[in-house]
Parts: sequence; C-alpha cells; structure tokens
Amino acid sequence: MTFISPILTDDDTTASWPGKREDIFKRVMNIVGEPPVTNVSHQATIVDEQDCGSYVRRKITYLVEADERIPAWLLVPKKAKKPVPAILCLHGTNKQSGKDTVVGIPPFKPGRNHGHELAERGYVVFAIDDIVMGERGRNIERLDTSGFYRRYPDWSVVGKMVWDYGRGMDYLSTLDFVASGGFGAIGHSLGATTILFLAALDSRISASVVSCGWGTCCKADPRRKSLGGEKEGDYSRLIKLREIFLEEKEAPFDFHELIALIAPRALLRISAYTDEYVKRPDVIAESSLHASRVYKLLGYEENFAQYFHGDLHNFEPVTRALAYAWLDKHLKEVRTSK
Repeated sequence: MTFISPILTDDDTTASWPGKREDIFKRVMNIVGEPPVTNVSHQATIVDEQDCGSYVRRKITYLVEADERIPAWLLVPKKAKKPVPAILCLHGTNKQSGKDTVVGIPPFKPGRNHGHELAERGYVVFAIDDIVMGERGRNIERLDTSGFYRRYPDWSVVGKMVWDYGRGMDYLSTLDFVASGGFGAIGHSLGATTILFLAALDSRISASVVSCGWGTCCKADPRRKSLGGEKEGDYSRLIKLREIFLEEKEAPFDFHELIALIAPRALLRISAYTDEYVKRPDVIAESSLHASRVYKLLGYEENFAQYFHGDLHNFEPVTRALAYAWLDKHLKEVRTSK
C-alpha cells in the first residue's frame, strides 16, 4: 500500500527537476516562514576554554539577532596540522542539558555524545541549544514555544534554528583552522529532524547524518500532530501545521521532499524499525525509496543511504561507527563534480 506521493514520474528528467524542486521549496518555506530579521555580524566572543585531552573545548557566545546573543560549544582538535572540516552536532529533546549532551558533559544518555567522539576523530565541532532547551530554556517552566510565536507569529521554531545555525556557519567560515567547501551535520531524534530542514534550506551543509528523526507527515502517522503542537503552550516546531493536522488535512509537504531538496548532497538516514516514537517505519522505508530516485536522477545515487536497525530509539556504537564512516567519506574526500 502506498501512503505518500512519489516525487518523480516516469517522464521526469534532469531538465524538469529544477521546476519540481522550486515547487517543493516554496511549499516548505510557506510553513517554515521567511526570517523576519536581518543578518548581523556574529561578533563571537570566547568566554571559557578547557583542555579535554585531544581537543580544546571553548565556550563562545555569538549574535544571531541584533538583540540576541546565544551560547555555543566549539571543540577544536589540538593536532590539526591544516584546516579540518567542521561538523554541526545537534542534540535531541533535552530541556536541561541541551548542547552539553553532545559534547560529553554529564549527564547524558549512552551514545548521545557524538560531538565529543567526532572531536576526538579530528573534526572541529560546533553545538548550540535548541530554543527553550539548555541555557536557552532556563527561564521557561516547560518546553513551551508560545513566547517565540507571540514575537514571531509568521515564523517557526524550525526556521529560527536554521537561522541560528546559519549565523554559526558564518562564524565558522572566519576561522583559519576550519576547512572550506562545506560543513557536516549530525543529530539524533529532535536534532535529526532539524538537520533535514537545515540541510534542505542551507546548501553549505555538504554531508549529514540523521538518526531516528521524524517519520512522516502523512495521515497514516498518528504522531504527526506533535510537529505543530495540539494546543497553546505545547512545543511546536512548525505552528502553521497545527490547524492543518487538527483538521485532518493533507500535509503541504513531507520529509521525503526535504531529502529531495538536499539532493545531491550526501545524506545518511538511520532509522529503527523498533523505534518506540515512530509508528510507521514502513512509511519511512517508502519515503526513502522515493527520495533515492531523485539522487539517481541527478547521477549521485551513492550520496544517499537508508539504514534500518533494531536498537529502539538509540544511537548505538554500530550505528555511530557507520555515521562517522559516512562523514569521513563525504567530508574528507569532498566530491566536487561527476
């Protein structure tokens, strides 16, 4: 049984793809929202630095809006003899720890410290808090995004995170120890979902890994409503989806279309068919098949992969090893043409 609409038809060619891609982009941006703010100089400041053995962990703050400076972790390998790739490491749903989790600051669940492990492998690592989490959520009682939407009713939390990471990449691009040619991104759960939007909307992400991210927006998925939140005070990633989903209408886009926007840049999608938070793993498989056809059309079929495992909603050593190998291949052996 088919649950989602194919992206391509048998008649599509490389000549017809740009028009289809533009249509997907417009539908996504209608929900994400255009940034209602203007770019600012990052004005990054180092506020602390700690020796972590093979790398130095720096606490920085940088401007993302004229009246908003946010904290971040920057992990810098000590032995880098030339500029090395930088990887954005996104955390999962964790109100208290946020970005601390991915850089290995206790407490954190096993396997969630992928930023620490990547720094030990020689990458520059950059991590920030999602809105209302970590340091950005300490004055908020729960995961409530209503304050953000009162200020920016036509934007979205997803759009804000894409913006904040974009300003972070602006900063990283000024560092002489960061290699040019694109950034990596890796995230688990909530972080994985954000990466799909980030990589779809910012072409500077050249290689990414998403672990146990969102399943689908189709009606067959009973969890889709939580993307928009069901009521005031909920954690809403995309508030414009709220009424659409509450009224049981079709989604304006789905996640296989986000992957199509990322193509032909490298993406590894890791999913668990036993994930307790994903009700329709069969639809994930179907959506990845449709997305893979876009990569094939563009001649870069090896740049997309879907891996299923049975380790629940976890990021186990085997899947992290696969993720790191993927990033090594696509960041250390940058492919510029075919």
